[in-house]
Amino acid sequence: MGTVIFSTVVIVVLELAVAAAVGVCLWSVVRSLRKGDRGQAVVNGIPVALISRSVAVGLVALLALTFVLGSSSPILINGLPYESVAWLKLSDMFVVSIYVMLLLAVTAVVAGRVWSRRLRDKGAKTKTITKTITKTKKLNQRKQNVNDNYNGNEK
Repeated sequence: MGTVIFSTVVIVVLELAVAAAVGVCLWSVVRSLRKGDRGQAVVNGIPVALISRSVAVGLVALLALTFVLGSSSPILINGLPYESVAWLKLSDMFVVSIYVMLLLAVTAVVAGRVWSRRLRDKGAKTKTITKTITKTKKLNQRKQNVNDNYNGNEK
């Protein structure tokens, strides 16, 4: 009897937590939509607003696509067939969406690493060229000073 009451309490607490999470999520979406473009669209040369909207639209599109394409084939759970089409499609949607997002995250990390290495190498070449030009200018200035001193044109 005690486990039934405890199980009921756990289920109610989980339902309240899910309801609170959904409520906060909806409040956040409504708040950001009402806020509109009052925030900075570009921060340090990064189009923050564009990235934010693209990620939100992409996530919704991914979830919708994976739900529509998800499998609704019945499966056996504990020897009994489970045939609820909505739950089968929903669980398949989450699994496939997680795989796709993991693949995108790994691709972004690898691409970012390659891109930053190329930029760093390009920056190193630029710094080397700048140092060479600076050294050449200093050397030419010294030569000019020596020539001026030799010719008696001291400053």
